[in-house]
Amino acid sequence: MKVKGQDITFLNDPAVANEAPEDSVNYKFIHPNLDEYFDHLGYDSIIKNNKKLIKYTVVNSSPKGKYTYDYFKLRELEIDTLNAAQGIEIEQQKFSDALPLETISEIELLLNDLKTIKRT
Repeated sequence: MKVKGQDITFLNDPAVANEAPEDSVNYKFIHPNLDEYFDHLGYDSIIKNNKKLIKYTVVNSSPKGKYTYDYFKLRELEIDTLNAAQGIEIEQQKFSDALPLETISEIELLLNDLKTIKRT
């Protein structure tokens, strides 16, 4: 939901979607309540011990599958799982830019304190 937020570009026509929100054709992406997910996107995962790889595949050139893959940045998720499986840790932004820096600093200090407590 962080990706979507208040965005409505995933609607084919916002006015029509507002009148008939239960109609799947009003949505460019795979709607979780109106569409069969696996008719549009395949999901493969391989798990070995604590390593997991994920790969999404657009089914039959589905426009909804392609849109969902791009809109929700599923390629990034695939890359993250590949990196993690190889032991590569990429530092990612942990907090929203909307938070004041002092709040972020306080949260990071608290998290570091928790890590220290867990180790002891």
